[in-house]
Amino acid sequence: MNNKTILVTGGTGFIGSHLVPALVETGWNVVVLCHIHKPTPQKGVTMISIPAQAEGLHALLDKIMPSGIIHLATNFLLSAKEEDLGSIIRDNIEFGIRLIDAAVHSQVRFFINTGTFWQHYQGAEFDPVNFYAASKQAFEDLAKFYYTQNLINFITLSLNDTYGPNDTRQKLMNLWKKQSIDSRIPMKMSPGNQLLDILYIDDVVSGFLQILDLSWADTEKRLNGSHFYLSAEKKYSIKEYAAIFETVSGQSLNIEWGARPYRNREVMNPQCTGIPLPGWIQQVFPEEGIRRFLSD
Repeated sequence: MNNKTILVTGGTGFIGSHLVPALVETGWNVVVLCHIHKPTPQKGVTMISIPAQAEGLHALLDKIMPSGIIHLATNFLLSAKEEDLGSIIRDNIEFGIRLIDAAVHSQVRFFINTGTFWQHYQGAEFDPVNFYAASKQAFEDLAKFYYTQNLINFITLSLNDTYGPNDTRQKLMNLWKKQSIDSRIPMKMSPGNQLLDILYIDDVVSGFLQILDLSWADTEKRLNGSHFYLSAEKKYSIKEYAAIFETVSGQSLNIEWGARPYRNREVMNPQCTGIPLPGWIQQVFPEEGIRRFLSD
């Protein structure tokens, strides 16, 4: 019970790069499993490259002996082409199963999986919007082999959209930030009536800290197989968010609404299944979040 070592995959990504320092601040020893070995970013963090072979992952977890795993690593592509399918399967299914198999072998107590609203088109229990979402669900389904036997405490935290500083993804907030600096080239967008369920990164981090606390305290595996999610207190349409962005930034966005059609299977109202994460409350609302984002 006293081994406060947590293994994090995807620790160098957008969410992970914000979560890892918060884990250290709350007293965890953090081991980040990454594709390419990088210098240790701070005290209390160890960076380790992913072993090429499955047995290497077993040996690594035997050596680290973490109490739990936070699995953030993912290969996201909105529209996968034929040449992308192998890497998505390898990264989102095969690696995850290798990891959970090694975790069971090393008697890791809990495994926190990260789900996505892309798995739940129109709020269905499972209706993947794209191949990426299908691969995420395939991993969860295969993981049932382990957690239904009570071999590990497997808990999923599903997310909708996220934003914040140091985000290199081609997300709306980043595109609008560039637009607010140089609006000479119009941005062609859909009609913009689809809703966004989007959280500032600080609220996402607090959600992971909350589910980590619940997992750490759950010695009897009562949460095993549970699905929780984080959701904004209120959803706004993309058009409404653009208006808030303009108000906070003081800059007009040069957007051509309706210049592009909605995508096939456009998510008009993002929804996750499961239950809201107990004890978690949104703290950063759109105006403040955008203000922080723009001040970065």
